[in-house]
Amino acid sequence: RAGRSHLPISAETSAGGLVVDVRDGIPHAALIARRNRAGRLEWCLPKGPPEASQPPQQAPPRAVASDTGLHGPLLP
Repeated sequence: RAGRSHLPISAETSAGGLVVDVRDGIPHAALIARRNRAGRLEWCLPKGPPEASQPPQQAPPRAVASDTGLHGPLLP
């Protein structure tokens, strides 16, 4: 049993993206600052769970806008 974890496992789906704005040739990215369970500051990309009635292509822009207030096109 060496190397096996006894922690619970769960599956989750998240949608999100990276928001980039280029100003004067310099890219700026939107990140989210949050505190983890230990109280340490972590930087992460804006994301969230897709809504049940939502097509997959609509979930990332909605999640990003919800976390950041930023809106932009979804690029491939």
